[in-house]
Amino acid sequence: MSSGGGKASTPKLLDDNLKSKQFYRVLDLISEGPIAGPVDQEHLSSFKLNKTPITDSNGNVNVNGISVAWRPGSETQEPINGFSAIEATTIVNTEVTYDTPLVRTVTDQDVTRVRFNIGVTGLMEQDSKGNQKNTSVTMVIETRTGSSGWVMEKTVTITGKISGEYLEAHVIDAPDTKPFDIRVRRITPDSSSDLLSNGTVWNSYSEITDDNLSYPFSAVAGSVIDRDQYTDTPSRTYHLRGLIVDVPDNYEPIARTYSGLWTGGFKKAWTNNPAWLFRELAKNTPIWPGETRRIHRC
Repeated sequence: MSSGGGKASTPKLLDDNLKSKQFYRVLDLISEGPIAGPVDQEHLSSFKLNKTPITDSNGNVNVNGISVAWRPGSETQEPINGFSAIEATTIVNTEVTYDTPLVRTVTDQDVTRVRFNIGVTGLMEQDSKGNQKNTSVTMVIETRTGSSGWVMEKTVTITGKISGEYLEAHVIDAPDTKPFDIRVRRITPDSSSDLLSNGTVWNSYSEITDDNLSYPFSAVAGSVIDRDQYTDTPSRTYHLRGLIVDVPDNYEPIARTYSGLWTGGFKKAWTNNPAWLFRELAKNTPIWPGETRRIHRC
C-alpha cells in the first residue's frame, strides 16, 4: 500500500542585506577660552557618555564607535574637522503613505542645505509558500517656495530585504528663496498584502548652515557617536582644567609651589588657586549671564 502526497518543500529565506550606519554628531560649547583642556590629554578618559568614560586612564576602550576632538578656545584656533557647519535637527518620525505626503517648513534665512533621514520600517516580499525575495520602494524629496509648485529634488529607491528599520541620509541644496517647504512623498503604492512589507518613514531632517566656524575664544568639543550604541543622544561630561590665567612667573600651578623670589612678572597657566582666579575675575570685564565669551581684556 503506497502513501499519497509529496514532501513539503522548505521555504527559501533571505538574510537581511541592507546595512545602515547612523551617527550622532554633537558640538558642545564648554566655556570661554582659552582653557588648559582635558585632564587626560593622552586618552579619552576625560570624556564621558552617560557618565561612562570612553576609555580608562590606560587607553582601554569602554565605549566603542566614538571619536572626540576639542579646541581650547584660542583666538586663532582651527575648525574641528566635520564641524565647520551649523546643524539643527528636527525629529519627524512619521510614516509616509501614498495618499499622505509629509510637509515641513524651513524658515531660517541662512540654511544652505537640508539632510533628510528617510527609510523603511521593514522591506520584504514573500510568496504563498513562504519564499522570501528582495523588493523595492520609491519616495521623492521635493521643495516649494512661495506659491510656486513642487520641485522634485531627489528620487530615493530602496531595494533589498530588511526585517527592521533601515534609514538613509540624503542631502539637497536649499532654494535661494526663504522660507521654503520640504516634502517627502511616496511613489510606490502602499502594501495591502500580508506578503509584502514596505512601510516608509521620515525619521528626521537637519537644517545645515555652511560656514568656516572656528568659534574663537570658545572652548568646544565635537563628538561623533555610533547610534547603534544609544537609542537617544547620550549626555556628555568633560573632566577639564579650565581658563588659562595670569600667575606669578615663579609659581608652579600643579604643585602650588613658588621658587625663589617673585620679581613681579606673570605667565599664562591653568590654576585652581583661588587667589589668582579671583585676580583674573577682578581685572577683566565680567562675563555677564547670556554672554558667550569675554569681549575685552584690560
